Amino acid sequence: MTLLGVAFSITSCIREDRSDCMTEFTFTVKAYGSSGAELTSEEVGDVRLFVFNGSTLRLVECINTHIGEVVTISSFFNEDIHIVGWGNLEGGAEKCAEMIPGSHKNQGKISLLPFTRGAYCACTPDDLFRGEISVFKSEQEGNKIIPIKREVGSMRITVRSLKLPGSTLQDEDFRILVKETGSLIDFYGTVKGDKIYYSPLGSFVTNAGREEYYTPPFNMLPEPEGVTVEVYRDGQLLASVSKDKLNNPIAVNKDLLTNVVIDLSGSVSVTMSITEWGNEQMGKEF
Repeated sequence: MTLLGVAFSITSCIREDRSDCMTEFTFTVKAYGSSGAELTSEEVGDVRLFVFNGSTLRLVECINTHIGEVVTISSFFNEDIHIVGWGNLEGGAEKCAEMIPGSHKNQGKISLLPFTRGAYCACTPDDLFRGEISVFKSEQEGNKIIPIKREVGSMRITVRSLKLPGSTLQDEDFRILVKETGSLIDFYGTVKGDKIYYSPLGSFVTNAGREEYYTPPFNMLPEPEGVTVEVYRDGQLLASVSKDKLNNPIAVNKDLLTNVVIDLSGSVSVTMSITEWGNEQMGKEF
């Protein structure tokens, strides 16, 4: 694939004066997990690159590519280039701001779509990746790597002693809300926007001989300062928790899994562990 027009004007190129000559170099997008391990196209299925003029940060062109694919850029010796790469934007849970040639990087943002008609309940985001690289005019040769890393965190929740003995209530009669994170992430990786909440789907499962209400891991925009988890039964709020029994906030961090267990037997008790992405083993029993 070739990106043309990274400079905004084309001038003549002669052997004696190469200041305006075009030069080609290649780059490859690679995705990495929190441990530094390289990820494959199975984890990052699509990549979209936004190529900006390095001086003005005005958009020149967008290109779709894939992890590990070699892309050739044609540029000018007298132009710096800045590239922002996003992975997994095609999942349908978020919307990318319209970016046309000339748009400033500050206009770039990825906004979560509403889960319901209510404006403040959002879809859980896809497994979003982001990265950026600046290539100065003196460096525009050879192959460059654009590293992208996960921009979302995840959470799983287990609630014990939620269903009363003899209750005929079904899964759909119970609800968990997680409040609040920002509603968008910009091209610099900053979470901002309106405060929104999530309503993950859950069901009752049997674990170690006891029936528990369980929400499988769901993605969230990160909130390292902590979120609040609310538990409802048949429309009635039973518990609202924002810290575990050690007084730690229920934090959501990039590329990590927050495991939360809420025990409603007697006084409300909250236990939390933070594990590697996708690793639920440490969170099943505390």
